[in-house]
Amino acid sequence: MLPLYKKLTFQVEPCKNKTQKLEKVDAYKVALLTESSEPDLFWGTKLKFFPKPHSIDEATSVVDIYSLNYEVSMQENSSLVDKRKVKKINRDLSSLTCMPPSSAKHIHAQVVLVLDIKTKEEGYNNKGIIQTKEQEFLSLFNQTPSISFIDTLQKAGLQYVILEGSLKADLLGKNLFEETHEKHLQSTSEDFCQLVEFMINAFKRGETVVIKNKSHGVEYTFNAADYLKKISPDMPDYQPANMSVTVYPKQYYSIATQGTYTKAMQASGLFKLSTVANDETGIVQMTTEKIIHQKMVGC
Repeated sequence: MLPLYKKLTFQVEPCKNKTQKLEKVDAYKVALLTESSEPDLFWGTKLKFFPKPHSIDEATSVVDIYSLNYEVSMQENSSLVDKRKVKKINRDLSSLTCMPPSSAKHIHAQVVLVLDIKTKEEGYNNKGIIQTKEQEFLSLFNQTPSISFIDTLQKAGLQYVILEGSLKADLLGKNLFEETHEKHLQSTSEDFCQLVEFMINAFKRGETVVIKNKSHGVEYTFNAADYLKKISPDMPDYQPANMSVTVYPKQYYSIATQGTYTKAMQASGLFKLSTVANDETGIVQMTTEKIIHQKMVGC
């Protein structure tokens, strides 16, 4: 059994493509393992990432400006716009001095926000309530007059929202992990978030994620379109982008630069990662680019 205090780490490798299948060009896999004084313990769950051939527009980039977290009550009619929460969001946004529009002047930059909603009572184990609240949040962009932080996000050029709450609910609800591993993810938010980071960034590139647990005989395919949503029907469809810029506030400095996701991506040799830190504010911008059109040798 996996001790809950053990840290989850990752190993990123290219997929084998001996028969040169188009769908496996530039495909890669992520193995999950537990740090140990013994040989590292591999989980039975593996993630594979498949790009859509010719879907990337090299002139397009994406800027991820903010991660917004909500913990809502199932017993009460929890509001997404209570005064205390709005004040905190406005304070966070005002501190992101390098956020768009100033930092989003990449050619054809698309601007996204990550929305992570869970319940106080059941965490991510009630997808119905999470989805209801996600739709409630998206509806805020079409209300008049707009709420202050919604107005700020729109002025920053926000176009799309990634539904991290629904993604986590699906990860826990599809029998993809051993029971002990699932408990670990539920109780260790940092490890869960680092795992999901691979998927969120894959969605930005338009990749399909296939997760398989051999011992359970379970395989599930995750598609970007199910989790990456427009803030308005008038917005253009999202275009997969190879260049991604993520803005991390001061409190995420360490995990942005030294987290298990970052270390695994850097060690893989499949991606180019660079970080720029503002010494005055502590804000970090991480730029990620996938090294594409390789002949994969080593799912």
